[in-house]
Amino acid sequence: MAAQVRIRLATTEDAEVLCEAMRAFLAELDGSSSGLDEESEVALATDLLAGDQHLVLMAETDRPVGFISAAQSAALHAGGTYGVIDEFYVTPELRSTGIGKALLDALVEVAQVRGWRRLELTTTSRSESMARAIEFYSRESFEQIGPRLKRVL
Repeated sequence: MAAQVRIRLATTEDAEVLCEAMRAFLAELDGSSSGLDEESEVALATDLLAGDQHLVLMAETDRPVGFISAAQSAALHAGGTYGVIDEFYVTPELRSTGIGKALLDALVEVAQVRGWRRLELTTTSRSESMARAIEFYSRESFEQIGPRLKRVL
């Protein structure tokens, strides 16, 4: 793992840094954006970080180098509450150094404390980087459960 990486729970004070990382994540993923102006984006991030249904873990060295975010959900088929990983990003130059695994391991610990019965995520195999992501998740004991669809409202 990269030297001296620290994983910590993000706070509302991290909203701006989180939004910067999110923009890098979206630019790399598919070139999209949140659809919000920068001020609205930071306000939303602040609200999410202040609530108790969403959490973000940050990886830092002398600067932020990655994050993972998850939201609590609940369903009968899941046997109660579970987490949905919404975003997961490590800066490109530090991938395959153990930072992603450290973030995921930290999320698993938080999920267990919160009583979540499992973690779910959606990814796509449209690119080589997503194929690598699927390989990573498979190594970390995730199993494919089918495609997920969306409807933009």
